[in-house]
Amino acid sequence: MEKGKAREDFSETENNDSALSNASIRKRVMLQTIIVKISGAKQKHMIRLIIDSGSSGSYISEFAARKLQLKDIGHETVVHGLFGGLQKKEKHKKYVINLSNVDNSFDCALNVMEQKTICAPIPKLENMKLIEEFKNCGIALSDLTVNV
Repeated sequence: MEKGKAREDFSETENNDSALSNASIRKRVMLQTIIVKISGAKQKHMIRLIIDSGSSGSYISEFAARKLQLKDIGHETVVHGLFGGLQKKEKHKKYVINLSNVDNSFDCALNVMEQKTICAPIPKLENMKLIEEFKNCGIALSDLTVNV
């Protein structure tokens, strides 16, 4: 694929507006994800992290918080603005976690809020042609080299 050229892989579909960001009719949307190590006081695990540049906070799933045996440091009430102007007020448990990259050359402490479900399951990229294009552009994909 030429640099700067957009890829059009979507078939013609009807697009109805929805208040849910994950209720898309498109066949495949690639989200930015990265494999990281996450740790609490007692446990450490590798997880697939979603990078959402439009979010005003960082979240951890209820499942991951339980698995890491995290102790909450309080609560925060947030008003979530959804598509179509809908607003939803929610109270979240707050935690401090430690994140590091896979080779431990970087780590940081991060305040996160608990959310029952972050999103629907995100499939790994399996299109070998696209993977090769990324490789040719010097883009390394951590999801391909690390299993979580």
